[in-house]
Amino acid sequence: MKHLFTALFLSASIFSSAQTLGLVADFDDLPLSANSFWNGSDLSANSIVQGELIFPTNWDTSFGGYLASGFAYSNMTDSVTSSFANIYSAKPASGYNGSSNYAITYGDWFFETSSEAFLNSARITNSTFAFNSMRDGDNFAKKFGGPTGNDPDFFSVTFAGYLNGQPAPNGNPVTFYLADFRFEDNSLDYIVRDWRLVDLSPLGTYVDSITYTFASSDNGDFGINTPTYFCIDQVIYNDFTGIENAEWVDLEMFPNPASSFVQFNTKGTIKQIEILTLDGKSIETSMNTLNSTDVSAVENGFYLIRLTFADGQTATRKLIVKH
Repeated sequence: MKHLFTALFLSASIFSSAQTLGLVADFDDLPLSANSFWNGSDLSANSIVQGELIFPTNWDTSFGGYLASGFAYSNMTDSVTSSFANIYSAKPASGYNGSSNYAITYGDWFFETSSEAFLNSARITNSTFAFNSMRDGDNFAKKFGGPTGNDPDFFSVTFAGYLNGQPAPNGNPVTFYLADFRFEDNSLDYIVRDWRLVDLSPLGTYVDSITYTFASSDNGDFGINTPTYFCIDQVIYNDFTGIENAEWVDLEMFPNPASSFVQFNTKGTIKQIEILTLDGKSIETSMNTLNSTDVSAVENGFYLIRLTFADGQTATRKLIVKH
């Protein structure tokens, strides 16, 4: 379900000071009875769709059926039980900010966008199963910190953005630690038990798929011993579908992201340059100054830049300002 809102980024992000219009995947429109989940076992669908975001699931029908990898959605509230019978519960016992629904995923996997988009952030936490396993140890995985509490254990997930099968432009991986016991001071060791904000903006200017891979200090002959689950909610993104028009395909705009001047190369004669917010509000208008415009006074964030040509035609492009 899409919700238009103004998001103020709270993390140390390149857009941390900007108010940015975005869309939210929060899973709250998905029907569930109380304390239940959907994992694809009914074979009614092979993905969870939230606006422009697609979260694939991978239900394997062999051996009686099981979630081989991918996503399920849940409103389970069991933050206590430690076993494979409780793999669909989030440790906070609810979605982000007390909401009912959230998604949970197992194993290295991916999610997609139906068109190119920019991923802003998401809320992430541990599943009850993974949290309790790291806290207490079990038949397959160790207790983090070991008997003395001094073992430098960790459990992390790394996200990477892709566009058309290639690493996303201007993109860098984002690693989030679901548990970290590597501190010299053991009092700083932690296992995440609440919903944490994860800045996904470094993944790239535009992406159409996001992969994620787990890593742990506890490994065996068959890979990671730590249960490879995490829960996700409140995924904030910008959908750029339909923003960029088809006129003036020879128009080049650089740099983008920009911090001072934006330059244009085009066969047309530019008459006016206008900067707008994503909801169409004009914040700056200037006459053409040698096919460039100054954005040094524009706050960090996402914008549209609209060019008006001498013949009356216009062209609109996406612009990111990053100081």
